[in-house]
Amino acid sequence: MQKTIYIQKIFLLIVVTFSYSIAMAQQFKSPDVIPSSPQSQLIENFYEKYFNNDISARGEKTIDINLYDIEVKGLNIPINISYNTCGVKYKQSSGDVGVGWTLSPAARISRTIIGYPDEAMKRVPTLFDDLNKLNNHIDVDKYLSAFSSGIMGNVSYFSVASRDQGCDIFTFSTLSESGHFVFPDPSTLDKVEILEKINCQITPILTGGLLTGFQIVDGHGITYNYGGNASEHVHEDAYRTDISSGTTGWALKSIVTTKNDTVRFDYVGYTDRSITEPEYKTLSVNDSYAYRMYVQDEGDVQVQQEYELSIALNFNITLPNYTTFLLSGIEANGIKVNFFRASADGIYSNAVDSITVVDKQSGDIIKQINLSYSGMNKRPHFFLDRLEMDGQKYYLSYYTPSDLGLGEYDNTHYTSDLWGYYLYSSTSLDKVDLPVISREFVDDSFVFFKPVPRASLYDDVIKKLSRIIPNVNFKNDSDNTKAHLFSLKKIYFPTGGSQEFIYEPNEYLLNSARVKGAGIRLSNVKTYDDNGNLHEQRYKYGENEDGIGVPSFHLSCETFADVKQNRIQYSTSPGLYDYVSFCSRIYSPVAFGDANISSNFFVEYPQVHVYNKQEKGENKISYLFNLLQPLYIDVMPENTNEKYVGSPDLLNNRGWKSYIHRYQYGIKTNIASCRYFNSDGRLVKKEDYTYCRSAGLVMDGGIKMEQVVIPVYQDTYDFAHTIELSRPSLFKYMTYSVMSGRDLLSKKVVSEYFAGGTVVSEEGYVYDDKNQLIKVIRTSQNGGGDCRIKNIKYPYNYTDAISNLMVERNMLDYPVETITEYNGEEVYREQIKYGLYQNLLLPAYVDISHDGLLGLKREMTYVSYDKKGNILEYVDKNNNHTCYIWGYNYKYPIAEIQGATYDSVKSVLGHENNDLSYLQGYGEYQLERELNKLRMAFRDNHPVFIKTFLYKPYVGVTSITTSDGFTTKYGYDQFGYLKESYLERNGRKQLIQEFKYNYKL
Repeated sequence: MQKTIYIQKIFLLIVVTFSYSIAMAQQFKSPDVIPSSPQSQLIENFYEKYFNNDISARGEKTIDINLYDIEVKGLNIPINISYNTCGVKYKQSSGDVGVGWTLSPAARISRTIIGYPDEAMKRVPTLFDDLNKLNNHIDVDKYLSAFSSGIMGNVSYFSVASRDQGCDIFTFSTLSESGHFVFPDPSTLDKVEILEKINCQITPILTGGLLTGFQIVDGHGITYNYGGNASEHVHEDAYRTDISSGTTGWALKSIVTTKNDTVRFDYVGYTDRSITEPEYKTLSVNDSYAYRMYVQDEGDVQVQQEYELSIALNFNITLPNYTTFLLSGIEANGIKVNFFRASADGIYSNAVDSITVVDKQSGDIIKQINLSYSGMNKRPHFFLDRLEMDGQKYYLSYYTPSDLGLGEYDNTHYTSDLWGYYLYSSTSLDKVDLPVISREFVDDSFVFFKPVPRASLYDDVIKKLSRIIPNVNFKNDSDNTKAHLFSLKKIYFPTGGSQEFIYEPNEYLLNSARVKGAGIRLSNVKTYDDNGNLHEQRYKYGENEDGIGVPSFHLSCETFADVKQNRIQYSTSPGLYDYVSFCSRIYSPVAFGDANISSNFFVEYPQVHVYNKQEKGENKISYLFNLLQPLYIDVMPENTNEKYVGSPDLLNNRGWKSYIHRYQYGIKTNIASCRYFNSDGRLVKKEDYTYCRSAGLVMDGGIKMEQVVIPVYQDTYDFAHTIELSRPSLFKYMTYSVMSGRDLLSKKVVSEYFAGGTVVSEEGYVYDDKNQLIKVIRTSQNGGGDCRIKNIKYPYNYTDAISNLMVERNMLDYPVETITEYNGEEVYREQIKYGLYQNLLLPAYVDISHDGLLGLKREMTYVSYDKKGNILEYVDKNNNHTCYIWGYNYKYPIAEIQGATYDSVKSVLGHENNDLSYLQGYGEYQLERELNKLRMAFRDNHPVFIKTFLYKPYVGVTSITTSDGFTTKYGYDQFGYLKESYLERNGRKQLIQEFKYNYKL
């Protein structure tokens, strides 16, 4: 009897992938997802995580160092560097000012492209209706293939060939707001939906079909212009060879205030390349395709010749490169802030090494800021080590490998853990040739159809063709206690003292097992003053301080594995075709699906407890949070009509690929309660917060697809024929939605506990459909339960011409009337009426009343303004006139005159028929002459009182002179700090106050 021989082959393919893509066969080139550049993602994460409370639900703090403030009337532009203690990811971009730090202002608009760019290809308005009409999975496949570059040939099913499969997600930031928006209508880009329901007007600018910019008008009527001409380096463009490219960012080019002051921003171009390290490989183990070609006979079975596969499977996804922009200058109000950068090809590539603030008129340097970096010993980042400004020096240190008892950094001993943080291996990792995967895959239930006797996946495949790191896993024996490598350790302040940060790994439960990892949280912050005294903050997490947090979505080893079915078509005889199938099990060091671990995965805690240790003992503040997710993330559902050919055990272990199926960025974790305990552990105060959800829209975002069957062509035969024969579905798919709206604070209850009882007060908040606060209700549950209500009205509540013009200019956030009631009776009313002055909308008068609407009386009348919106004259309720004269190019008031009209002042200066604009170009000597003329003219006019002012521009006032000739002068040191004040009269100097500064290093 002949013995049947089965020829078994195991194909081993090592391939390149990255965290935003799924490894696919050559035939599949889906539009995919293009994120914004690493530089833009740093900015997005900064605005997403920025908070001012003691600590966030993620166990993080934000540290700000102010460098300079640009003052424009009605607008303050702080130049800061900020650090978030969330930890440093593996080979994370170092950004502008060293790894972990963010330079601001960094306002921009960026986007994640889902499918094709929204402006490049229109979405299908009837997408969901069309899918619901299709019951045959073959028709569904034909329909879906039109969204993925025509896998099944040139298909125009429902006329949707080569259409966009989803709406892009845009992220925007101004100086006062940040949020997200989408284009909700797939057929047009005329309307924008802001997901957080912020009162901004966003207008897209299209040039030749390209989205070249945006204009945003915020709720105060301030205009932000983004993008512009390509030569201005204000666009960020992504380039990939396998899919369509597109613009993923637009720089803030200018700001125009309601008083027509303009702030301009300049940029330089920059190429930002994604990490293309060889360690980003996957291991693919393929079921034997040869087995499919044998037919087993009940009797004798002949040995058949194996069919040789002539086309090798090649997995290769190209990473995007970006051309983006970096801030080089800000110009406003007569000054220029210059950002000087290191060369692009050095170790501190494009880092800001100095910032100068320059008076444009004189050329004098107002402020000089220097930044110094380190980046030695082959480390993948550069670090901000020293910051010096005006003689003040900050020194900074970071956790190095030696601090953590690790070997010095090199490319063979360090890799990333499964959450993207640093991981050290004492054994060398051959990442050039072999991928690094989780130890948990050693026990994977991959079973071959007809395995070679005694064959073991671990012994024969994984052990030989990859590096297994014992502590790269999700189990409770994992060693992720070193994930704070390269994080900020200590800040030494210029006035003496320091602050030290101590970290520990996050913790959460996975299938009832305790996981330590997923990044870091603060454990202690030790602050020493200049005398060495310690103030310590300790942090405890979780309910009852159990240390357990809640992950944003399910993440386990199955997230890093995938299964694909490959179908090979071949010719059995001239004109006749057949196919074989085999399955591939793919192991990856990065997650499958479109939920990006780097930005979408985090651990939050329902409670965070902060212990403050001081000389008198240790008190405690407990923060209780409502944990809410801005993204709904889950596994893609299985299609009921799928029929796969291949190993059943393999196919039953399909993995857990996480996809975002709802975007709702306005819904975020918020504080539910704050509880304050004294050093004896007694509760002394409690604050409870309640929220309401504003009205919003639920929009169809698009469709997400996963190709589960990969056709491999042997010739040009239409693969649809094979589909008809075997009836497997090529795709899994899911629809996703985008929701707008946000949570608004609706009630705050404060309870204070004393020995004699408890005092409870309550504030309720009511909002209108624009999310504007329209009513504040204050009640006390003690002393009779008094109730005070404040009602607020805005321009859109009125229909007069000026109110309509304010609405047209989007000046919606200005309260124009407040009405206060006490126990049901009105006790106070205030109205602010605006007027049009040289096309500027400015306050015209203020009326108040203590007797209701009919009792309104004029409190203040604003008579006139100059062309820059500076007040020139006002009249109070007693008909007293006060006027102002402005100088230094309209920047500062140089005279205040009480008891005179502006016309009389102009007459005294000999300009009764003109304005006083001639003063704007005068220097100190000329201004002093004009001001003396003014003082002399009103010297004997006793109802008139005059104060005059001289300045050192951008530093401060240098002298104040009163009507009687007394002059107080102010001196400054070389760094712009006040040194002394003294009186000067008739040439005599009398010291009033002297200031000395000690900068202790």
